[in-house]
Amino acid sequence: MVFFIICFLGLPLVVLSESKSAEINGYIENDNGQPILSAIIVLTGMGNNFHLEATSNTQGFYTFSSFPSGSYRLEVKASGYLGQAREPIEPRQ
Repeated sequence: MVFFIICFLGLPLVVLSESKSAEINGYIENDNGQPILSAIIVLTGMGNNFHLEATSNTQGFYTFSSFPSGSYRLEVKASGYLGQAREPIEPRQ
């Protein structure tokens, strides 16, 4: 079994505006610290139908921006790795 690590940069990182939107930046790496490219990262609102997807770049980085603040589930899937999920993810307003 191969595991990978979900890392968050500045979580919760908040972009304050009149619409109170939030942003999450992070990177995906394996247990040896190597970036995992093309991982699918899914952000799902808890208690609503909000859903965003991102793909990690060649350095393992991903970004979700301009989404409403609230409680979310963050799930990562990558070929050859076990999936991981974190909840609740709650960016500050």
